[in-house]
Amino acid sequence: MPSPTVVEGLPQAVEGTQQYGNRFFFMNVLMSPSVVTLSTTAEQSITVTGLIATDMVVSINKPTTQAGLLLANGRVSAANTLKLTFANDSTVSVTPTASENYLLLIYRPNV
Repeated sequence: MPSPTVVEGLPQAVEGTQQYGNRFFFMNVLMSPSVVTLSTTAEQSITVTGLIATDMVVSINKPTTQAGLLLANGRVSAANTLKLTFANDSTVSVTPTASENYLLLIYRPNV
């Protein structure tokens, strides 16, 4: 899976982020997740520069809907590493739309 790129143009706190207070910030990240096989739940690892190990994903928004595909969870597993959990409740494999900008709301507790 190709690495995502952080979209430029937002006020800079961490590259490609917009900061609210000292603890919350948005990241707009271009992603192309891998295929999710039928009737399964799968976690995918995405490199997102600027995340730190103690960050928490409050919200993640996939900009389009796809039949049978659910973005169930997002978490930071290590520095610069985002884990996304996709579920596919359909009878065919589904590939999340390529090159979409996902909007993340991150909480950073140790600021």
